[in-house]
Amino acid sequence: MRHSSRLTWTTILLTALLATGCSDDESGEGEGEGEGEGVGQTSTVSFAGELPALPDFSYDTGYLPAESPIQVKLLLTVTGKLTATAEAVVGGSAAAPEMTGKAGSGLYKLAAEFRLQALLKTTIPGMEYEGPISEGMDILIAFGDEAAFDPFLLGEGEQAAVLATVPLTKIATIPVSTIPGVTGNVILHVEGTVGSTFSGRCAAIDATTAEYLGTTSTSADLILHPSVELKALMLTKTLEGFPIPVNVPALAGVLSLGKQTVSPGGGPLGDSGSRATVGTCDGAAEGEGEGEGEGEGEGAEGEGEGAEGEGEGAEGEGEGAEGVGEGAEGEGVGAEGEGAGA
Repeated sequence: MRHSSRLTWTTILLTALLATGCSDDESGEGEGEGEGEGVGQTSTVSFAGELPALPDFSYDTGYLPAESPIQVKLLLTVTGKLTATAEAVVGGSAAAPEMTGKAGSGLYKLAAEFRLQALLKTTIPGMEYEGPISEGMDILIAFGDEAAFDPFLLGEGEQAAVLATVPLTKIATIPVSTIPGVTGNVILHVEGTVGSTFSGRCAAIDATTAEYLGTTSTSADLILHPSVELKALMLTKTLEGFPIPVNVPALAGVLSLGKQTVSPGGGPLGDSGSRATVGTCDGAAEGEGEGEGEGEGEGAEGEGEGAEGEGEGAEGEGEGAEGVGEGAEGEGVGAEGEGAGA
């Protein structure tokens, strides 16, 4: 029994020593695997970028209505920006990197602000004037909207769309303070929309870098409704409200959401999410210049033909102005009603 007991303790001691040795070996091996897993895990990368909304846009309505003894001219400029943010999952390996868009992580925003100045011209005896209505007064019209999306919007027809709408609204009552002996107001109503779309242009990843580019298209349609009332002694003169349409043709742009440093790992990502190409987006932004060049070329094909087209456009604008004058009275009634509601 003693011998047996001695063997038993010896066996237990050897087992304990073996277990201790194995534990040390496993600990070292686990530490290595942990480091490997840390490098090789999938990760999330964030993208963000912005672009001016309708850059360099300006518009001069000219004095309207034509042939009226009281006329209004409106000058418009616009500021603002388009912004986009998105997230993606990075996996694969350094030799075979992968990146897919993270569902619901994209957000596209439009924020635009139209700045408006009003000028007045009158040929009424005793009220003759041409120039600003009130010195240093600017009128601001703000538009904004946002839309969520699933990156990367690379498929045909895939896009995020925003549409900011302003219903017929009274935006300003401008006191006439620049005509000696004359008082009164110029009242402005506005309605319209500003819309923009964002679609994926390129999403790419290589062993160290991930990047995302998008294409934007932004346009606007506004209708301005000015009306005027002037008083001098016992004389009162009015200009009923009338519509002045302002169309901003679609303007395309390339929005870069930036480049981010990545460490691909974690193995294949599967089929979930829109997949980026392996490589870079070098050259993808060059299409912006090509697209704009084609559009400009179509509008002006050769200098001579473009000049003729501009002449025809000028005649078209004149006809449009006459059409605007015809619909003035009915629109003016609607504008005043809306202003009272506001």
